[in-house]
Amino acid sequence: MHVAVIGSGRWCRPHLEALSGSPHVAAITLVGRNPNAVTAVAAAYPGVRPFVGCWSEVVADPKIDLVDIVVPHHLHHPVATAAIDAGKHVICEKPGSLSLTDWDALGARAAAADRRFLVIQNQLYDPLVQRIGQVVREGLLGRPFLLVENNYTAHAASYRQDGWRTRRDLAGGGVLIDGGYHMVYKHLDWLAGISRPVWVDASTAQLNIFADGTLASDRGEDFVSYTVAFEGPLRINASHAWTLSANPLRPRLGLLAGSQATLEWVDSADAPLLLHTPGKAAFPLESPAADERKESLKKCIVDYVEAIQQQRQPRYGSSALARQTLQLILGVYRASREGCRVMLP
Repeated sequence: MHVAVIGSGRWCRPHLEALSGSPHVAAITLVGRNPNAVTAVAAAYPGVRPFVGCWSEVVADPKIDLVDIVVPHHLHHPVATAAIDAGKHVICEKPGSLSLTDWDALGARAAAADRRFLVIQNQLYDPLVQRIGQVVREGLLGRPFLLVENNYTAHAASYRQDGWRTRRDLAGGGVLIDGGYHMVYKHLDWLAGISRPVWVDASTAQLNIFADGTLASDRGEDFVSYTVAFEGPLRINASHAWTLSANPLRPRLGLLAGSQATLEWVDSADAPLLLHTPGKAAFPLESPAADERKESLKKCIVDYVEAIQQQRQPRYGSSALARQTLQLILGVYRASREGCRVMLP
């Protein structure tokens, strides 16, 4: 399989590492407009061929079998559409598109062409994320009724330098459709077998996108807080902020409460999952070691390539989950704009 990686920014590197280690990949072409970046990155991976120029020329090349899209969000839909129309399979960084209309059009084109369109959902390949899902499915919590997760990170400097991530026209929003995207699909995956989401209420804000507190109408949010209601007594309450000046001791805190027990986790490589039950001390569950949790993105890409080659579904995640994730994110943005609950059809 000959893979074209579109985009030579920082996130192309784990993609190139994963593809270089796949037994199903025979050749890799790295495509970008910045000659210095393309040449330098390609040189770091033996066998990767650099191509400086427009992505459309490479996508049309009949020797290319798979297109791996690692460019800003607003380019995902046009690049993926052109690739599918040229008969290529597509792996795309999240989100697959910036609207459900574009998403559904891509899905229809891929189905008609018998091509695969797979959107990265790499944190589902983290064994700790899998373990949390296992706890829910095994019924250790009883009936889950509340999932809470807060994620606070210090990315102000990097996001201000990489300006497209804060622009609504290029990113589709702010933190939620970017880094917060992972939190959404994890939650939906954990609760998939219990109920379905029916509405969302939300608040978004620009709190520290610019150091002086300046607000800008063309910028997305750097803080989001939302509640998702499911059929029956089940809620998600989540918040995300990414422009802290420094990381707190526990930048991510989560809990999943059930009728019999509560599961708690923090964002720490050596912290176990804790199971809290009435009248007992917190019980640390068997959790994956820190080294087992590394490189979920590479694991995801390797599996996606193998899934395409073997004509099977990926081990974790699905196109339906990727669409549901986008639908919920867009619902959050609409709820914030309109100041009211938004139904999720």
